[in-house]
Parts: sequence; C-alpha cells; structure tokens
Amino acid sequence: MTLLLLLLILALFNGVGWYMYRRATTFLEEDLGRHLVSIGRGVAASLDAEGVRDLQFGVATPKDSEDVSHSLSRWLEIYALDDLTLLSPDLTVIATAGEGPPAAGEKPVLALTGGVDFDAVRDGESVHAPLVTVGGETFKSAYVPVIDRTGGVVAVLALEASASFVENARILSRVLVAVLAASGIVTTLVALLFQRRVRSLVQREEERRHRDRISALTRMAAGVAHEIRNPLGIIRASAEMLAGELPAGDARRETLDSIVSEVDRLDNLLSNSISIARPARTAVGVVDIGASVRECVRQIEPDFVRSGVSVLADVGALPAVRGNAAEARQIWLNLLLNAREAMPGGGRVRVSGRERWVDRAARRARVRDGAPVAPVAGRFVEIAIADEGRGMAPEVLEQIFDPFFTTKEGGTGLGLSVVHGIVTGVGGYLDVDSRVGRGTTVRVGLPVASD
Repeated sequence: MTLLLLLLILALFNGVGWYMYRRATTFLEEDLGRHLVSIGRGVAASLDAEGVRDLQFGVATPKDSEDVSHSLSRWLEIYALDDLTLLSPDLTVIATAGEGPPAAGEKPVLALTGGVDFDAVRDGESVHAPLVTVGGETFKSAYVPVIDRTGGVVAVLALEASASFVENARILSRVLVAVLAASGIVTTLVALLFQRRVRSLVQREEERRHRDRISALTRMAAGVAHEIRNPLGIIRASAEMLAGELPAGDARRETLDSIVSEVDRLDNLLSNSISIARPARTAVGVVDIGASVRECVRQIEPDFVRSGVSVLADVGALPAVRGNAAEARQIWLNLLLNAREAMPGGGRVRVSGRERWVDRAARRARVRDGAPVAPVAGRFVEIAIADEGRGMAPEVLEQIFDPFFTTKEGGTGLGLSVVHGIVTGVGGYLDVDSRVGRGTTVRVGLPVASD
C-alpha cells in the first residue's frame, strides 16, 4: 500500500509536468504561427497587387518577375525565414525568394502540407499549418492572402520558418522521461526500505507484546503453583501412606494409586505452566541432536503403531547443537504427539534433519503467521517433523504459540508454548507451515555448538 501510494503521487507529479510540457509546446507553436501570419501580412501589404496579377497571367516582363523575387528574398533575409513563396489562388508558384523564375505550374512543398484550409485563404483569411517534420527538422508554415483594391484575393503568400523550439522541447521531454524513470526507481527503493522499516517496528512491537503476555502469565502461574503445590504434596503423601496399608488388588488401593497419578499429572502441568516463558539463557551444554531425535522416536514408536501412525525417521549424522538433552527430548516429544493427534485416522509422520546456514539478510527461517521470533543468522541444524493430518487454518496458526490456546478437547495449550520457550531460549528458530487438509510441517533450528 505504501508503494502504491508513493507511485500514485509520483504519477500525479509527473503527469502534471508532462501536461505543462504539452501546454508549453502548444503555446509556442501557436505563437510561432501568429508570428508568421503577422510577417506575411506585412509582406503582402508591401506587394503591388496589380503587378502580382500581371505575373499570374504572364503579362509582366521578366524584369518585373525578378523584382518580385528580389523583394521576397529581402523579406526572407530580414525575418530569417526558411522559405517565402508567392502562389496563385490555385496554388501554383508565381514567384519565389531566390534567383531565377519558377518553373511553369510548379507546385510548392508547402502547398502539399496537410491540415490547411485553403478555401479559407481564398476567402481572405490568414491561416497557419500544423508542424511538419522534413529530414529530421521541424517547420511551421503560414498562408496569407494578397488582396487587391477591390478586396479580391489575387495571390497567396506562403511563409515557412524553422520550429527549432520543438527540438529543444523534445530534449526536455526526454529529460522528463529520464526523471520519471529515475524517480520511479528511487520511489520504489524508498518505499521498500520504508516498508521494511515498518515491518521491523511492527515485529518488535509484536515481540514486546508477546514477552509482556508471557511475563504476566508466568507470574500468575508461579503464584498459583506455589499455592497449589503444598496441598498437592500433602494429598500425595497421604494417598501413598493409605495405599501402603492396603493389600495389593484392593479396589481402594487402586483408587489411591490413581489419586497419586493425578497429583503427579497436576504437578507436571504446573511445571509446564512456569517453564513456558523461562528467561532466555546461554547454552547449557552440547546435545547430540541426531541421537536425541532417534531415541525419542524409538521410545514413542510402539505407542504410535497402536494408533495406526507410522514414523519414518531419516536423521543421519548431524553436528552437535547448543542446548539441554532433557529439553531437546521435550521438544521432539511435544511435536510428535501433536502430529499423531492431528491424524486420528492414522497416517505417516516424517522426521528429517539437515544442516543449513541462515542469512540474517534473508531472514527466511521464522514462524509464519505465528508468534514472533527474533531474527537469527549462522549455522544451524534443522529438524523437520511433517504429518499428513488436518492442518491448521491461518487464524489458528496465528495463535499456536500463545499459552493455554488449544483446539484439542481436554488439551492444556502449553505444549507448543514450552517448545517455543526452549527453542528461542538457546537462540534457535521455529518455522511452521500448515495448510488445511494437507498437513503440517514444523521445522526446528538449533544453533550448532561450534558456533
């Protein structure tokens, strides 16, 4: 929109300039035409109409013809004209500004110029013709009647002058075109830089809001966890004590064991709610990412097979990355479980890995339509987990990293928030590509430890 607005302003500005150029050219042409008509009327008034009539009907002497030609030559020189010719009303040459008499019945080039109303000239009106270009030069001509004492038109005086201003105007037009092209390029570059700057500011604001939202949720979660964990610990201890007093196989013991299990689940939920926005940390160690992925796949594969989901892992030898082994396993487990839940009818999950270099200028490796991720650059190991599930609509994709946002019945909405916190905490990136009905691919980039 910014680019379109600037281009519209530029087009308006250059359009006004082009309009002014055309108006100036038209004004100069009309002014030259009026100037030629004024000169023609002066020259026509100086001619002897009766003598011109004699020349027309061939009753004048050669001396009279030469005198007319010399007179025309003198006016030609005085007014710096390119041509000055005396024509009969039927537009044949009577006399020209030059030496020697004209050929009988000769037709001048001027008379062949289109766009001239010669009937008006024969009726006593003075007219000027449109510009004409001959041999790369532009000329303007005018036609003025020579009138005798009775008001009759005895001849037509044709004048021609160079319209040199047109060449200068053409140079100006080329300059205008060059300025238009240059200003278009500059405007486009400025608009793109402006757009990039605005996007950067918007992204920073989104990141700030995301951090503020996470920070508020963390403080709330920490307070809730502190108040809940103490009574949970008492409940767990009491349930374990009572279960220990009951024989194996007792229904009451099974109930108490389920209480202990649910207490552990709640404690884990509280731990996750606190860890979703753990402050960014420096690297805590070196992780063999390939071994981490393969081990996680090996552990969950039997459960996936029972759900009708096959896992195809193609993770070869990869460089070690910065991070924590337990947290890395948490990343793969969350993403694999999400992939399975996206395919309730079964399907395939493909896990692949590669090493890649991310250029800060390109900034292609980032979440699409999801939570903002700070720009990254350098050498990374990227693990891609792709499913064949339902996929996500854009409005869902925008919120997948928000804490407590979930589309699953009974879900906590913390899994991807935990992944987001872990990955960004070690300086990595997330790239989520999802299409409704076509599945989802999540790419996790973790920085290589040697960097």
